[in-house]
Parts: sequence; C-alpha cells; structure tokens
Amino acid sequence: MSRARILTHAAMTLLAALSCVATSKLKPEIGLAHLLTIGLGYFSLAAMAVTLLIGPWRLLRGQRRTPVNINLRRDIAIWAGIAGLLHVVFGFQVHMGGNILHYFFLPDSHMPQINPFGASNALGLAATVLLALLLILSNDLSVRLLRGKRWKAIQRLNYPLFALVVLHTWGYQYTIKRPWIMVLLSVVVTGLVVVGQWRGYRFYRLQWPQPSARGSLARLKNSAH
Repeated sequence: MSRARILTHAAMTLLAALSCVATSKLKPEIGLAHLLTIGLGYFSLAAMAVTLLIGPWRLLRGQRRTPVNINLRRDIAIWAGIAGLLHVVFGFQVHMGGNILHYFFLPDSHMPQINPFGASNALGLAATVLLALLLILSNDLSVRLLRGKRWKAIQRLNYPLFALVVLHTWGYQYTIKRPWIMVLLSVVVTGLVVVGQWRGYRFYRLQWPQPSARGSLARLKNSAH
C-alpha cells in the first residue's frame, strides 16, 4: 500500500479507539460488549458520512470527473463496514439475554416487535444486509469483474444505507435515551451529509448544466438537415 493509505488506516484505527474511549467516559457503567456496540456504531456512522462527503468536496474543488474508485473513500468505507458489522455482533449480546430472535419478536407470543425497539432492529437488519454486500464488493477484483460502472451503481446503495443507519440510530436513541451529546452528534453528522450532498448537486448543475430534451432534439434535427 502507498504511504497515504497506510496513514488512512492508522488514522481510522485511532479514531475507532477514541470513539470507544469517549463512550466509556459517557457511560462508565456499561460492560465491554455494550461499550463496543456503541463506540463502533457511532464510529461507523461518522465514517459513512465522510465517504458521502468526499464526492461533493471534490466537485466544489472543481473536479468534475470523479474516478469510479477513490482509495481514500473505499478505505474509509471498509472501516465503516467492519465497524458496523462488529457493532451488530456485539449489539446482539447486550439486550434480550443474547436471544437474537427477541430483538425482532416478542418473547412470549413470538409476534413481531411492533414498537420503536423492534422497528429500530428491523432497520438495522436491512442496513446490515446492505453493509455486508458493499463490504464484500470493496476490492479491486469486484471493480474489474463488474466493469467499473456497474460496480459504481451498486456502491450508490450507500445512500439508502446511510438513511437506514440514521433511522436505526435515532430509534435506539429514542428507546434507550442516549446521552444528549450522542443525539447531537448524530444530528450534526446527518445534517452535514444532507447539506454536502445538496451543495454538490447544485454546484454540478450550475457549473455543468445538462442539455434539455427539447434542445437535444432540435440539434438532432439540424444535424439531419
């Protein structure tokens, strides 16, 4: 790997550790599994946000053409994926006595958990499926086999994935009453992504407006004559 990529992985390792340390300061009463669940979960959310801000940032710097694969974005996404999946593994050990089915079904009647807790877990399950898919495809072999454009199209599942993760996070914050700083962090991160994506889209349309269908048809007719 290049020096830049090594530095990226070192920085992500440090940030993941700092997220867990900060969690231990905010909630010193929780056990190790619970601590890792929260710390890795918020780290994964923040890392996903960064991957969605790299594209708009490049546009605002005047770089119209974005490569199919950017090592920085992919490396951060890999960290987000690994941390997110570990969040799920440790999270299943925190509630309901470790019984995974009870996260989605009521313990006594085996009916679906139709409440904020059950809805949050269902959203988290959907996010986990997308996260695992994108993580599996985050390698050079997948880029070559899917021929770039198809790989990029699949990677756009990052947008619904981020939405699912945010809703899952807010659902747990409502159900379990997280510290206010965690709620504020999730709101700020979500706001940055929304604003960044909107600014990137507006900048792209203003700098490089797309030809209208009527204009394209007129030029086609003129060329025919």
